[in-house]
Amino acid sequence: MNLLNNHRYALITGIVLAVVLALLIGGSQFNQLGLARWFHIVAGVFWIGLLYYFNVAQTPALADAAADKGGPGGAGITKYVAPRALFWFRWAAVATWLGGAWLLGSTFLSAFTFGAIADPQGHTPYYLRVIGTGA
Repeated sequence: MNLLNNHRYALITGIVLAVVLALLIGGSQFNQLGLARWFHIVAGVFWIGLLYYFNVAQTPALADAAADKGGPGGAGITKYVAPRALFWFRWAAVATWLGGAWLLGSTFLSAFTFGAIADPQGHTPYYLRVIGTGA
C-alpha cells in the first residue's frame, strides 16, 4: 500500500515525519516556541491555500458551470465541495490566529493593545524593538 495515494495517510505521514525530524534535529529538549512557530506557519499555509482555491479555482469554475446549459450547473460544487472547503477555511483561520497568539506568549496583550497594556515581565515587545520605538 502506497501511503501517498490517500491524502489522509499522506497528511499523517507528513506530520509523523515532521515530528521525527524535529526530535532528531532538536535533541531531547522541547522547544515550545519552535512548535508554536511551526503550528502557526502550517495553519497559515493551509488557510492561504484555501483562500487561493476559492479565488483561483472555485469561483471561475462556478461561473463556467452556471454558463453550461447542458451540464449539471454548479449544484455539485455548492452542495458538496464549498461547505467542506469553507469549514476547513474557517478552522484554518482560527488555528492560524491561535498559533500566532501562542507564539506571542506573554506579549499577547501588549501586542494587541499596541503597548497600552504592558508586558507582565516588563520587557519591550519584539514588534516594538523591530520598528525602533521600544527601549
